[in-house]
Amino acid sequence: MRKREGMKKRRSRILAWLLACFMVLSVIQGTGWGSLTVQAEESNEEGNENTAGKNVPQTLSLCEKDGQGKEIISGGTLKDDGNSDSKDTIYQGTNWYYDSTENQLVLKGASINYIICVGGDLSVLIYGENNTVSGAITSQSGNGEYTLEIKGVDDGSLIVGTRIEDASSGSGNKMNLKITDATVTTQAIICNGSLNIDNSHVNASLTGELNNNAIGAEGNISIVNSYVQANTKKDYAIQSKSKISISDSQILAGSNSTYESAVIDEMDKVGVFKNTYSNCIITKQWKDFETNTGVTKTYVYGTATLKENLTIASGESIDFASGASITNLGKLTVEDGATIQVDDKVHTHNIDGGVTCEWKDANTHVQKSVCKDCPIAYIAETEQKQHNYNTQGFCTECDAYQPAVLTTEQYDINGDNSKDDVYEISNAGQLYWFAGLVNGTLPGTKRNLFVNAVLKADIVINKNVLKSDGTLNDGTFKEWTPIELYGGIFDGQNHTISGIYFNHTEKACVGLFGEVGHGSQVSNVRIMNSYINGQEKVGGVCGYNDGIITNCSNTGTVSGQSHVGGVCGYNNYGTITNCNNAGTVNIPTYAEARFGGVCGYNDGTMENCNNTGSVNGHNEVGGVCGHNGGIITNCSNVGVVSGTGDRVGGVSGNNYGTITNCSNAGTASGTSWQIGGVCGYNYKKGTITNCNNTGKISGISRYVGGVIGYNVGTIKNCYYDSVVYTGKAIGVVDEGTVTNVEGKTTEQYKSGEVAYLLQGDQKDSVWGQTLSEEGGDLYPVLGGKKVYQNISYDSCVEDENKIVYTYSNEAKDTTALGHDYVVSKEKSQDGTSVTLKFTCQREGCTSETDKHEIAVTLTSPEAETLVYDKTAKEAIVTVTPENAFDSVTVSYEYAWDGDSAYDKPVYAGDYTATVTVRLGEEEASASIDYTIQKTKLSVVNAEADEKTYDGTTKVQITNVSLDDVLEDDEVVVDTTDLYGDLSDKNAGTYSEITLPEMELVGSEADNYELIQPTNPVELATDVTIDKASMNLEDVKLTSVYTGQKLRVDLDALLPEDCGAITYGNVECTGGISYEEKPVVSDEHFLTFVTKGGDIGDAGRITIDVSTTNYTDNAIIIDVGLVDKIPVRVKHGYAVSVKNASLTYGQTLSILKFEDVVFEDKEGNAVKGTLAWKNPDKVPEYGTHSEEWIFTPEDSIYDTAEGTISVSVEKATPEVTELPTVMDRVYHPGTKLENSDLTGGKVLHVDGTEMPGSWWVIDKSVLTVDKQEYQVRFQPSDLMDKTNYIYPDRMITVSVTKATPYITEIPTAETLTYGESLKDAALTGGKVQYSADEAIEVAGTFTWKLVDTKPTVADSDSTNYIVVFTPDDSVNYATVETPVCVTVQKASKVPNMPEASMDVDYTKTTVGVVTLPAGWKFDDADIDKKLEVDVPVTVTANYVGEDAGNYEVESVEITLTRKACTHPTTKWIVDKEATVDAEGSRHKECTVCKTVLATETIAKLKAQTPDVTIRYTTHVQTYGWQGDENNANKWFANGKMAGTSGKAKRLEGIKIRVYGNDNLGIQYTTHCQSYGWLPWSANGEMNGTEGEAKRLEAIKIQLTGADKDKYDVYYRVHAQSYGWLGWAKNGAPAGTAGYAKRLEGIQIVVVKKGAPAPGVNFEGVNAASGVHQSVSYLAKNGSSPVVGGQVTSNTNPSVAGEANVNIAYRTHVQSFGWQGWKYNGVMSGTSGKAKRLEGINIKLTNKPYSGSIVYTTHVQSIGWQGNENNVNTWFRDGQMAGTSGRAKRLEAIRIALTGEMAEHYDVYYRVHAQTYGWLAWTKNGEAAGTAGLSKRLEGIQIVLVPKGGAAPANNYGGVVTTNKQAYIKK
Repeated sequence: MRKREGMKKRRSRILAWLLACFMVLSVIQGTGWGSLTVQAEESNEEGNENTAGKNVPQTLSLCEKDGQGKEIISGGTLKDDGNSDSKDTIYQGTNWYYDSTENQLVLKGASINYIICVGGDLSVLIYGENNTVSGAITSQSGNGEYTLEIKGVDDGSLIVGTRIEDASSGSGNKMNLKITDATVTTQAIICNGSLNIDNSHVNASLTGELNNNAIGAEGNISIVNSYVQANTKKDYAIQSKSKISISDSQILAGSNSTYESAVIDEMDKVGVFKNTYSNCIITKQWKDFETNTGVTKTYVYGTATLKENLTIASGESIDFASGASITNLGKLTVEDGATIQVDDKVHTHNIDGGVTCEWKDANTHVQKSVCKDCPIAYIAETEQKQHNYNTQGFCTECDAYQPAVLTTEQYDINGDNSKDDVYEISNAGQLYWFAGLVNGTLPGTKRNLFVNAVLKADIVINKNVLKSDGTLNDGTFKEWTPIELYGGIFDGQNHTISGIYFNHTEKACVGLFGEVGHGSQVSNVRIMNSYINGQEKVGGVCGYNDGIITNCSNTGTVSGQSHVGGVCGYNNYGTITNCNNAGTVNIPTYAEARFGGVCGYNDGTMENCNNTGSVNGHNEVGGVCGHNGGIITNCSNVGVVSGTGDRVGGVSGNNYGTITNCSNAGTASGTSWQIGGVCGYNYKKGTITNCNNTGKISGISRYVGGVIGYNVGTIKNCYYDSVVYTGKAIGVVDEGTVTNVEGKTTEQYKSGEVAYLLQGDQKDSVWGQTLSEEGGDLYPVLGGKKVYQNISYDSCVEDENKIVYTYSNEAKDTTALGHDYVVSKEKSQDGTSVTLKFTCQREGCTSETDKHEIAVTLTSPEAETLVYDKTAKEAIVTVTPENAFDSVTVSYEYAWDGDSAYDKPVYAGDYTATVTVRLGEEEASASIDYTIQKTKLSVVNAEADEKTYDGTTKVQITNVSLDDVLEDDEVVVDTTDLYGDLSDKNAGTYSEITLPEMELVGSEADNYELIQPTNPVELATDVTIDKASMNLEDVKLTSVYTGQKLRVDLDALLPEDCGAITYGNVECTGGISYEEKPVVSDEHFLTFVTKGGDIGDAGRITIDVSTTNYTDNAIIIDVGLVDKIPVRVKHGYAVSVKNASLTYGQTLSILKFEDVVFEDKEGNAVKGTLAWKNPDKVPEYGTHSEEWIFTPEDSIYDTAEGTISVSVEKATPEVTELPTVMDRVYHPGTKLENSDLTGGKVLHVDGTEMPGSWWVIDKSVLTVDKQEYQVRFQPSDLMDKTNYIYPDRMITVSVTKATPYITEIPTAETLTYGESLKDAALTGGKVQYSADEAIEVAGTFTWKLVDTKPTVADSDSTNYIVVFTPDDSVNYATVETPVCVTVQKASKVPNMPEASMDVDYTKTTVGVVTLPAGWKFDDADIDKKLEVDVPVTVTANYVGEDAGNYEVESVEITLTRKACTHPTTKWIVDKEATVDAEGSRHKECTVCKTVLATETIAKLKAQTPDVTIRYTTHVQTYGWQGDENNANKWFANGKMAGTSGKAKRLEGIKIRVYGNDNLGIQYTTHCQSYGWLPWSANGEMNGTEGEAKRLEAIKIQLTGADKDKYDVYYRVHAQSYGWLGWAKNGAPAGTAGYAKRLEGIQIVVVKKGAPAPGVNFEGVNAASGVHQSVSYLAKNGSSPVVGGQVTSNTNPSVAGEANVNIAYRTHVQSFGWQGWKYNGVMSGTSGKAKRLEGINIKLTNKPYSGSIVYTTHVQSIGWQGNENNVNTWFRDGQMAGTSGRAKRLEAIRIALTGEMAEHYDVYYRVHAQTYGWLAWTKNGEAAGTAGLSKRLEGIQIVLVPKGGAAPANNYGGVVTTNKQAYIKK
């Protein structure tokens, strides 16, 4: 009781002192004190009701941190704060204010010395952190009971330096304290009333020797929902004179008391437990009475929750009351050795609670046994087991996923020509594992957002997720977790992922990927049979895209409330190309807006995407995109689109951006406004161009249009089928611009007009359409066959009155439109210019004619100007004459970062300039290459950061100044992590720096080259290394009171890198005197001697110190005087250790002592520490006596010392570096010896190197195939041999093959010219080990290039390489040696001409006579005349490439020109016969023009056949007669097709029959250069187009069930022979072997047995003559049959009439279009390095319905159409690729459709640059390369019956050289 009264009196004195200080400060400061920086609020803080009451204090004062005392209330009256801005009820301070209306003191980051409140209530509100009261918060009741409340707001915290206390005195005077919602830290909390702590974090920990409670109250203490820590030295940590209630809280209480009961006051005066504990955790800490060691024990009551982490350490205990538990065991750690009690009984862990498996890492899981009835849910790890993965990649025992396979040298996935780290995913488990890696959810594995991956197989996660209607099936499915934020590259390699199941309507960013980040790529992934349902940003592939998504598709169901798309939900600034949705996009019960077949919301770029699935949404619904704010190009929809709200469109519901070249063929419908075939609502900023709608549109308002429902933006060149939708193009035009937007009829569409209009003037081919009666396109097709507008005139002069517009798939010659130009190209020798020359070839047009020849020249800029200077370096265009062309454009391709198009060549890099001229429909291009060089930059100076001394010369470079940077160019030196070196590391100032190698960065950095500077470089501003701060610890010294001389090494107390050190003033303070005053010697030692004094006297010595690298400081040495009392081991005890064994290298400190008692001479026990005298000593191997020392705790005792025995075992040294052996060359007698070993490093246990040598254990012969050998290290030092074990190791020896020496070169047999080296056998030859060692090496000699054919000139002079291959190829390398071979001449040239030659009548001079290849007439004979029947003898010489290799190379020939035999004649009609009158004609020789006969032409007979036969021919110059795609405009029933008297060859023909469905027609033609072509049928073209090849003969026959009921008759007009006789039913008509063109043809079908048509038939009077009796004239010999065996000329048989043919032709670099190839014949080139640029493919004579479809991968364009959707491919003869754009084909896919696909497989293979001929592939698979920039050079295509074998590797004489069909980067 006296102690408590004394404490109260002390508090009163403190309070009086503080008030006195305050009054003094007030007098000094007057009325103008303090800076008011916080304006108080007008009323109480919102939500913080004042619960402290409104009893305003009589006195309230505080002192701010700067010492400013503030008397806020005096005598119960609020003082004036002197601030005119604050209210009368407010007293304003710095970061605090007092509000008298609420009686609140508000702290907001305040810093205060103390707070004093007297005689009243007070509420202290704490806002946020950083509130401090360095002294105390003191409250004094004065008279009565009051309340002090501390309340936190916004996580308010308060630090009180000393205490929160009640200073009240007297009976009934007390303060109640409340702490609510606050974090409070102080030394003690004391109050005379009650204490309530609620929802707070309180730490009250006394320091020093104060004996108070940490928390004490006279009244009740209540702690609710709080964490309280209380620590005191002696007294109760928490004490209440009444009762303590603790609930829902965690308490940590500690006391230095030796009894647990003194930690928390828990008993009343009669020993009864008085407190109440519920749902809480209480930890008590005290000292054991007997051992004086700390004890910690934790008690758990009820259902408790930890507020902070709690660890029960070894030796501690936790006691659970009956039924008690902890809800959050994750915050609890119970270490081994801790005790667990339940209801006062010790709990022992068991394994009776069952077994679980926990995923540990990629390889193992941990099998754990659960402890039954355990309060801490203990789980024992019983076994680690390998995962057991099933075929899907999931562990069958735990929830682990099989790791994906990491490859490092297989893929260049980012296209930078280096191998990348890529994970291979082959099953569902690996896909889940990869998602976990990216999401950071794999156990023990760091999250990686930027990993790359490829799919290696189709992946099935769940089966049967969807019903047939696309809705979710019944059942339970494995759930997918989206890959949240992806930053890598993911290539699905065209594999599928099916069965994704995700169904969380509250989740956003949902799909296979949640978010594809900027720079990330996802490609070639197919999502199938999946159900993905989220809230917003939902897509099959990804929810949110900022990267690139290409070649991906979805056929599953995707749904959400907004931003939902089949492929992507929200395309922010990303790119989506070549993607397809065939799945369902749905809305849930509630939906908002933005639903699209491919993408819900687009702010990026979408290109070449299409939707075939159904899209059902609310507002903003589109077949391709729901809402577009970006760019949509070349996209289409054929699916069903419907909306229950506004803005529904076939392509896009809403448009703020750009939509170009898009189409809708699906149905778009809505139940509200703004419904459009292309777009529902086109906003003001929206632009829609070149778009088309042919689908059905429906809505319920006037805001419905065939193109747009409602427009305020820009629409240009858009169309819709006005027959399918009969309404307006635009429902409502509010404002905006509308140009060429209208409806077209279905017939206009069918004609090709709309396709032509949509294509317009676009440079790249976008819109097309196959125009054909059968198999043609009804509507325009993206990427379809190009449509040309054809214009016809009658003369060379344009007459607008005679223009006729038609549309076709070929650009037809305008026979009389201006000039008929032939284009040639000439390039200068230096490559700096190229000229395109157009020369008119029309008859009658000469050089005098205007614009007979026109030209354009493209020239590169002058070389000296080709340096980057921000100006365009454009090529120069010269047109002669001016304005000769319709248009002249120059484009540029920039090859610096790929083939990119640039308007102007400004930047440094390689450019290709291309001039393109257009003349009418004709276009031609030519290119030149040149390079713009980089501008060179040099360094002017540099800037660097200053720093504080750190012992290094490195400084951060902040800027490097450059010269010659062009104005406004962004280019600087990259200073990221760029450090330079100063000349010294010490503190000081520096003006120069050494720069490292630097790189340029910035948007224009690629245009500059940095010249690395010569170091050092001048600094623009000097750099200073400031001195560092030096922290020194005080030195404690003791001295025996009798006096002792002490010596201190001062330098040893300082950092080692101080630099120069200077010691200054030495000051002595304290109660010690010195015999010798402390001084610092020159060696920097401090020496002094104490005089002595009383034990415990202390003094301090302070020495000032200055250094180069550290700021000035002082060394403080504290000296104390002591006396010592000796101690000894107590009788009956001995010093011993717990384990007396060490391993050499371990220090004595490892060994711990057994307990032992020491005493003084009086027998008093002495506490202290027993330790080794030299604890860091490392004893040697063996048994030793080692010294110990006992140091008493009490300094009055002296130490005690002694020894004990210690045993030491040998150590194993650490081998850090193995010895090495020099690389060896194999020798059959060489073994590994000790002397061969060099290097190697072995360390002692202390890390120092151990001397010694390595010995070879394995001394076998060194061979190439053996690498590891055993060696042993033996120390050389005797002590090391004693203390260490000898280590054995395996080392690697590299042995390379020996190169044998050829001592005798083999001899080759003699060759005759024409033979190859393989025909020259090698004999003899000897080989030994080396030139010096005659160890024989067995082996074989062979020619290196066996197919080489030496010439006579090479005989005995040219060396050819012979290769020696040793029998022991493991240890010997092959060697080569040159060998000569003798070559003798062949007898004569194989194609030597005959000695006598008859010359054709047309040959009039020797020089025009044709000789065999390689032969040439003598120059003296070339101009000799040849007369009829006059022999002339001349000389012919062999001048072929291999001239000189034959015995006979010259021959005399007698030439005789023969008289004209009239080999070809023609009938010339003088008068045409009619049905009413005869005609006449004459026959003349076409060579000599002699008239040979005349005759009358009979009247024509009218004949109407039972069956109509129609035909059209492709004629030289004119093209197809009539409309090639409209048989109604063909010739029919015997009308002549072709020309008469114009010498124009027939080049192709098409034939059809009508009137009998059971009748068909097929035909084959004999074509120049090719021979008989494969059969065509029923309107297919047979012959050629664009190759200038004549037809020479034809065979026609009927097919079908009724073919035997009819005969087909036909006759032809053959060059020189005129009209031949009628042929029928497959007989040949025409000529063979005479090289004569067909010029006309008549065909008629008659009933079986009816007579042949007459000579004069259907206007053609073929007068009687020598050839009218025959239909076919042929020389003896044979003709080739394309794809078959040769056939006789006179009786040609063309097989294959029952077979389908595949025909194809290619557009080849430099050569243009090649002719058609058939059935596996190679098209393209071989060995000429020419790229394929385009291809046509078609089927002829096909027996089933269906088509051939194909798509190509084109340079800088990629796949044309969607490579995975055959509906977007080219078909049936359309051109794939490009023409005239110099773009290489890189890959191709070909497939069949319809019945053809059911009966045939289509095989194909290609010749790819670098790789040669690749393997065969089939049916739509890719052939070629991708990402490697390799051209296709050749192709073969073959049809095989379904399931038949693939063509052989050597098919058609072409051999496959690569096993892969498709090679991707």
